[in-house]
Amino acid sequence: MKKSVYSILLSDEIIKQIDRLAYANSMSRSAMINNILAEFLSLETPEQKLKNIYGYIEKHFEGYSSFQKAFSSSDSMLTINSALEYKYNPTIRYKIVLHKVYGEAVGQIKICARTKSKNLIDDLNAFYEIWQSIENNFSAFNNGVLLAEMKQSSYIRYLSQGENDYSDESLAEAIALYIRTTDKALKLYFNNKEKKDIYELIATIYKKYIYEIESDQLQEDKNI
Repeated sequence: MKKSVYSILLSDEIIKQIDRLAYANSMSRSAMINNILAEFLSLETPEQKLKNIYGYIEKHFEGYSSFQKAFSSSDSMLTINSALEYKYNPTIRYKIVLHKVYGEAVGQIKICARTKSKNLIDDLNAFYEIWQSIENNFSAFNNGVLLAEMKQSSYIRYLSQGENDYSDESLAEAIALYIRTTDKALKLYFNNKEKKDIYELIATIYKKYIYEIESDQLQEDKNI
């Protein structure tokens, strides 16, 4: 939704009420006015769209005791935490950031852990290398677009809708499925990292994920 600068005349009392609402919702005055007008006109703003998608993602984790939503003061990001059975019980963070306006990419998922443990960082990087290698082997499913990369002991997965414009709920479901799949593979790695066939075990998990994604896409295409 394109934005432009406009000059409008409003009463001081209206501005006071708008400022109170803006402060209560951690928004700017302009954003608050934009939301009020959009709601009155039954229009969805980019901010509301993101809020809806994040809400759908949260619902997909209800009932999973191993996942927990992290408190955030920002409406532009959603973080899902997962406990890892390792020394000191570190937390794996899945930080979801979606763009207000979709371009080549919809957004990204950043996977990281808040730790200074060199052993844990080394183990995470080893898993990331395996996971990236497996994802690259299936890069044909992403039409050649950069799928993921490792940055400073974190793994960044770029999100793309491909050729189809799926609904907010479908996008949320795909993101939640990817996080659950990655988390499953990560925990499998830490419980079996000494096994010679660990790569094949993790690849099997990814193949099941690809199959489920394809099945969901075919079903949605049929419903269009």
